[in-house]
Amino acid sequence: RKNLSTQQALAWLQEMDKADSDEREISFVQQATDTSSEESERETEQEPNMPPRKMHHGTGKPCLSQTANNGTVWVEEDIGMPSAVANHLCFTAQAGPTESAKRKITSLLQSFLCLLDVGMLQTIRDCTVHQARRTEPDWNLAIHELVAFISILFVRAIMCPVGAIVDCWSESFLVPVIKETMPRDRFISIMQHLRFDDKDTREERVKTDKFAAISHIWTRFIKNCAESFTPGEHMTIDEQLFPTKVRCPFTQYIATKTDNFGIKFWMATNLETK
Repeated sequence: RKNLSTQQALAWLQEMDKADSDEREISFVQQATDTSSEESERETEQEPNMPPRKMHHGTGKPCLSQTANNGTVWVEEDIGMPSAVANHLCFTAQAGPTESAKRKITSLLQSFLCLLDVGMLQTIRDCTVHQARRTEPDWNLAIHELVAFISILFVRAIMCPVGAIVDCWSESFLVPVIKETMPRDRFISIMQHLRFDDKDTREERVKTDKFAAISHIWTRFIKNCAESFTPGEHMTIDEQLFPTKVRCPFTQYIATKTDNFGIKFWMATNLETK
């Protein structure tokens, strides 16, 4: 036991306080470390089958994810990072004729028949003959004549689209290939009797289909187009007015068009092939 002065006693107490505070800090840190270790071990025991958390590409940070009641896992990803779904939905088809069309096409005529097949030609021929025999019992039409008739329409649209179609046989606007294909009077006769459906049953069908006069042929034509050609990646919806003055409830008048009257069609157009 020593008798200490006042200054010595204060210095001794300060040294004891420092030692006590260091020990408390050490024990506190150790206790916190032990506690965190116990918690991590407890979490590992409770969730032994949990998969490792996903990491952001190149960031080293875990992705935030939530699991719905039905088992769907929602994962938060960085904006702009490619995802598996986006890669899966990329356009991979090759634009152009389909494989079935390539097998069928052996000539120019076969390429035409891919779109307007023989069954459609027979239907048009039968309906046209049926209509013509109402007034001309002996009137007839062969398939090859119908094909020649359609070919004249194509040639006329390319070579002389302006003016009446009968002018293609005149001396002033003569198109030799048209005159050699079919006489003018025969062409006019087919044009007058041309039908795409049975007129006797049209009245009943038009109650549910306003396009009944050509609906059957038009539907098959669209089907053949879809089966014969695969469009490219870049497409647009376009409208086209087909000039006509037929009496039907959907004929339109557009003053800004060259042909003011017509039927408007909406088409899915391939930008590469137009």
